[in-house]
Parts: sequence; structure tokens; C-alpha cells
Amino acid sequence: MYSKLISFCLFSLSILIFVSCEHQPLPPIPVPLLPIDTTGTGGNDTTNQEVTCDPDTIYFQQMIRPLLNSNCAVTGCHDPITAEDDVVLSDYQNIISTGEVQAFNPFNSEIIEVLFETDPDDKMPPPGNTPLTTEQRNLLIDWINQGALNNSCEASACDTVSVTFSQSVMPIIAENCTGCHSGNNPSGNISLTNYAQISNESTNGKLLDAIKFNSNAVAMPLNSPKMSACRISIIEIWINNGTPNN
Repeated sequence: MYSKLISFCLFSLSILIFVSCEHQPLPPIPVPLLPIDTTGTGGNDTTNQEVTCDPDTIYFQQMIRPLLNSNCAVTGCHDPITAEDDVVLSDYQNIISTGEVQAFNPFNSEIIEVLFETDPDDKMPPPGNTPLTTEQRNLLIDWINQGALNNSCEASACDTVSVTFSQSVMPIIAENCTGCHSGNNPSGNISLTNYAQISNESTNGKLLDAIKFNSNAVAMPLNSPKMSACRISIIEIWINNGTPNN
């Protein structure tokens, strides 16, 4: 009799413990919405959202690549076709490897050493070309000091409403195209330095095919990641509006 009563009590106690220890579902933990990388480079596509960029950070895609493309990776020098002295400075991987960049150690990086050379055979840019300004040199030095990262940040949301040639389209072309498509011997014999030239390549459809990486054109920027959806949209809207010189 007592043994059965004890067994019943123990059984009831075990049920009580089980019920009392059953966990209630935890409320979901809110996860912050981060910028979505659609560039394939670890960068941010800010088509639908605002992104705050660190003013003290040197961003490769917006600051370093355009600087090197416009001053070093030009036709006849350190572009992928010429590759003077086997150095190519048009894309991140080649800049790091052929420019002998040592992260956090700029003055042991060949890409910095040649800027301060006194021997005209080694100095870059070569004599006769406009040398980099002190500000531009410091930008490269700071980027390497920060780890020579392949980083990217576009600070403002994508404005596809007030698209103009001077404020919207030309800065994109200058940053991504003019380095190779300028000078006396522009890549593909195509210059993209002013409105008339850019408009001509836009109205014939070649520019849009190239930046969209369509199969009927050479993907541009050459040997570089595809431009963000925002930038492509801005150029496409300008073209669809009739390529106005505004």
C-alpha cells in the first residue's frame, strides 16, 4: 500500500518537474539590416538604402582604383594589354601582386617606392607625365597603412530621379572608364573624356552593352567587377532620356 503511494507521488513529482521546466519559445532576436553586396567585391550596393561611410577609411573601389586607373593603368603603360614591366594596375588582385603591395607597410611596397624614386628610369609616373600630388600619394599610403583592403562604400542612396550628365553620369564614367579611354592612344580607339564622346558611345548602344556585361560586348570596366546596379541604372536612365547634355 505504502509502496504504491510512494510510487504514485514520485511519478506525479516527475510530471510536475517536466512541465515546470518546459521552456517557452524565445522571442526572435532582431537582426540589423545590412547593406547587400551586389558588386561581387565585398562592396555595398546602396540602391535602396542609405549607408554611412567612415570618413577616416580609404575605400579601394571609390578612391584607390580610380586614382590608379586614371594615372597608371592607362593605355601604353600599366593597363592589362601593355603591362609595362609586367605591372598591371587596373584591378585589385593585380595591384596587390604586381604592385608588390605589403599591407600595413607602405614604404616597403613597390607601388609607393616608385613614386619617390629619383632615377628617371624607375620613377612613376614616368618623366613627362603629371606626377601624383602629395594628397594622392598620401591617399595610397593611408590605404596601405589601413591594410590595403578591397573595400567599398557608397555614401548616399541611389538617386534615379534627378539624373544629369554633369552630376550623375560623368563622375561614374570618370571613375570607371576614362583611365583607359583617354589620351593619344585610348583603349579600343574609344575616348570617353567629354559629353560628345560619351553620348556617341551611348546612342549606339555600345556603352550600355559593355557596362551590363552583355555577351555581344567587351565587359567594362575591363578586368574589374561589374558596376553596381545603381550606377548602371543611372546611365541607362540618362540614355533613355535622350542623353541630354545637362
